[in-house]
Amino acid sequence: MIRALRGAARSVLAQRNIAIGMDHEGSFNVAGPNWEIVFARGGEITGRGDLSQESYETFLHAICEQLHVSPGALQPLDESDTAFAPSL
Repeated sequence: MIRALRGAARSVLAQRNIAIGMDHEGSFNVAGPNWEIVFARGGEITGRGDLSQESYETFLHAICEQLHVSPGALQPLDESDTAFAPSL
């Protein structure tokens, strides 16, 4: 997963200072100075902070490509533009 996050970040967010990691609960995250995208262990993907909706969605599509998953598998949660979950 870290490798996929790194590959997607390089292709979409290459100009940004980013950190990729995993927390003690098993969630993965990609973060910049004022934003964060979290891939929760339960499957929810959430973006917050100072990241444009376009960059967020482009990153999600890039991560799907890295993982060989159809972008159509991501479904919005509770009509939120910044929270998605895979419907695999």
